[in-house]
Amino acid sequence: MKLAVIGASKGQYSLCLKARELGMETFCFAWDKDAVCKTIVDHFYPIDIFDTERIIGICREQGIQGVVSNGSDITAEVQAKVSDILGLNGTPYHVFRSLRDKYYIRRCLDKVEGLSQPRYYKYQGNDLQIYPCVVKPCVGSAKYGISYVDSPKKFRKAIDYAKKVDCNDILIEEFVEGKEISVEAISFHGQHEIVQITDKDALPPHFVETGHHQPADLPKDVSCRIKKIVPAILTVIGFTNGASHIEMKYAGSEIFVIEVNPRGGGGYISQILTYLSSGIDYLAAIIKVALNTFQGVQSLKDKNESFSGVYFLCKQSEQNLPLFTKTTDEPWIVEKKMASNQITENITNNDRSTYLIYQSDHKIGAITRHVFSLKDFNLGKQMFIDFMQHIEVKGRTGLLGGTLDKMWKENSVLAYYEGDKIISCMVMNEKTNQEFALPCVSNHVFEEMRNAKKLFETSYM
Repeated sequence: MKLAVIGASKGQYSLCLKARELGMETFCFAWDKDAVCKTIVDHFYPIDIFDTERIIGICREQGIQGVVSNGSDITAEVQAKVSDILGLNGTPYHVFRSLRDKYYIRRCLDKVEGLSQPRYYKYQGNDLQIYPCVVKPCVGSAKYGISYVDSPKKFRKAIDYAKKVDCNDILIEEFVEGKEISVEAISFHGQHEIVQITDKDALPPHFVETGHHQPADLPKDVSCRIKKIVPAILTVIGFTNGASHIEMKYAGSEIFVIEVNPRGGGGYISQILTYLSSGIDYLAAIIKVALNTFQGVQSLKDKNESFSGVYFLCKQSEQNLPLFTKTTDEPWIVEKKMASNQITENITNNDRSTYLIYQSDHKIGAITRHVFSLKDFNLGKQMFIDFMQHIEVKGRTGLLGGTLDKMWKENSVLAYYEGDKIISCMVMNEKTNQEFALPCVSNHVFEEMRNAKKLFETSYM
């Protein structure tokens, strides 16, 4: 079958590989600069993707049967226009045009039963002093122009920042405290299936995402409610075909939407994480929906569930440095890239270049902000022994009996890191219920280690 791909940047790379794996003849349209996909497709056309008239003409000549893109608002809109004019399967272009406007979506969400809404308004030169709040351009993506605001002075700066992205319309929303997640879904002829739910790491002021983890750690009742609410959201906004990525928060008994994105999630969510965690071939689903041959997500499940995730290293997430500097070829590492030895602040999601992707039988990473399980590291035993010898506690190993080697073998070991240096270790024995932290540390370090111990016992022991 013949498949058109809009865009050739790294966001489309895995989609092009999947199309080739499925035996598709691929026709890729994109700017030539940074077109990493052009060597893995059958036909590459160095065309401005906004020249839709020319793209449509080539698609008609070649008998294209489906049009796809992934992970980009810009390419998704072009995809919708091209497929709509060609009469191929997809969400209608006029719907996509409406969904660019975050204020329009927010108004649609007023109609969804079971969904809570923050206070919000379109900025018209007025500050209604809903603090704290989030200021964002009505049209934008990748966290460009978004700011957390808690004072009139910051409000004025945030408005100026948002205007750099969209000088016409700005949305003001009440900031909602709570756990942030995203829902990865696939729609076909107006029927919506939830593929996975993702835990997201993001911090003010610009809410750049520093990590994604699947499946999300949610209470069962919250998960069930989300799986009912999301199809209602997609129906009310008129989304009928394709992948979607809905960012949400839950706080207590309330569930809120942050943003609705009519395309697969970026930051490796749709490209690889969803498959690693769910066993469902999400990219194949995107392609089959476009070709009008989709038969449900379970038809694309080819392996068991697991845990997967990605960490993006930057100034906001530098507590995760040990995952990058203290790992070698751990079996849970899928891919690791160190773009630079410098740790800098990320302002938008497009700034992320240093990352680590994992798959395991448990969530990999810090248990609390600074505490890690050393047994997740290939060099964990040696790091533990080096630390113990460094603080000269050889005579105290009798607390659990035997040598350091035996202590490592028979116990769980947590380490508190500052940067990539161990400050303290906690040794725990499940059978004897013994524990001790070495050396004597400040109260805040000890308290965090005790909190990590409780979480570790709940999740891993």
